[in-house]
Amino acid sequence: MVILRKPMQRPEAVREAHVQETASAPDLLAREPLRRAFLGVTGREAEVIGWVAKGLTNKAIASQLQISSRTVQKHMERMFRKLGVRSRTELVARIYMDIDRNHNGYEYKTK
Repeated sequence: MVILRKPMQRPEAVREAHVQETASAPDLLAREPLRRAFLGVTGREAEVIGWVAKGLTNKAIASQLQISSRTVQKHMERMFRKLGVRSRTELVARIYMDIDRNHNGYEYKTK
């Protein structure tokens, strides 16, 4: 079966490419120790960010990482403090913006 799609207009193509590129930002963060160092998060915290970005609850993240929900909560609290954010949404937005802005990962400015 062949599915035909209408050709994308330029703005749609750019938007789709950006979405595909940024969709993996938490995974990129988890893979790159240098980038994590500039953000000040540990490898485990980067894993937690990845699951938060995918919409998982603390309980679901705990299950995925085989740790307690309380440990996930502590990771979240530390990341909130380190990155100067107050919510899960703000945390994910901050990570995406920082990775997008500094895609080479060699410069990081707080606030």
